[in-house]
Amino acid sequence: MKRSTAKNQIRKNEGKLRLASLVPLGALQAITRAAEVGLVKYKMDSFREGGGYSVLTCLDSAVRHIFAYTGGERFDPEASRIRGEPTLHLDLAIWNLSAACECLRIYGEGNDDTWKGPSAPRGGK
Repeated sequence: MKRSTAKNQIRKNEGKLRLASLVPLGALQAITRAAEVGLVKYKMDSFREGGGYSVLTCLDSAVRHIFAYTGGERFDPEASRIRGEPTLHLDLAIWNLSAACECLRIYGEGNDDTWKGPSAPRGGK
């Protein structure tokens, strides 16, 4: 059987996602580390089934992890205990931001419970 060589092959990649070349491997690993924590705390795919998940709840969690990190706490104690190794707050923030996007994709604008009013913040002046 003759094998094709790179010289005579034409790749048909137009319109396909370039996951390996555009998405940093570290980001995919971070999301996976955070998902492993979620498998222990929650059931598989619970965020895709509703269960209190919404764009806002995911964003709230992401911001809490970012605040913890910027406040000097690099590793989430609970996630680190669950995984048995240090788990960055930023890993968990990336997962939560990804889950917020997924909630929008799955449920559409009906699941986007973020503020839609005038430019003033909630409860603001």
